[in-house]
Amino acid sequence: MIEAAPLALLTLVLFGNPLAAQQRRRQGGDGLADRPSAPITIPEIPRDSARPLIGVWVGEFRPGIPGAEPAPYTVVIEFLNGSYSGYTFVGPSMVRPAPMRRPAATGQSITWEQPNSGGGTLVFEARLVDPNQLRGSLSFRGDWPKGESPPSATFSLQRRERPDRPSGI
Repeated sequence: MIEAAPLALLTLVLFGNPLAAQQRRRQGGDGLADRPSAPITIPEIPRDSARPLIGVWVGEFRPGIPGAEPAPYTVVIEFLNGSYSGYTFVGPSMVRPAPMRRPAATGQSITWEQPNSGGGTLVFEARLVDPNQLRGSLSFRGDWPKGESPPSATFSLQRRERPDRPSGI
């Protein structure tokens, strides 16, 4: 029973409330959150040798709960107006992007945060293991009930191939 509570919360965090489709939607200030329930179009982001982390990455998200099934996971990393930005999707529906908060890249690694629906913050860390593969983990920062395991996960992603572009363009 102790394992069921974290699984339920992680499922709610990652996939949202199944009744949310019945709720009225408002567009968030960043233009991504709370979109209507139609899939959005993922941008085409060409490879950039000066910023090897940017691009569209697709793969699996594996919750750190015994017996939990992996879910499809997409990460979009952009470099706009002199800084990194992006958003993520968990699950096949591609309808509720979660914007990255405080993305920071150093060399072959990037970190970002996303609010946890039950309070606290989900902290993501990812690293290029080769030019076409990004691996990472999720940890929880904040207060969590004693005796229960906070959310955790790992993910493994492949670059969605698009044409290269010259550096700096």
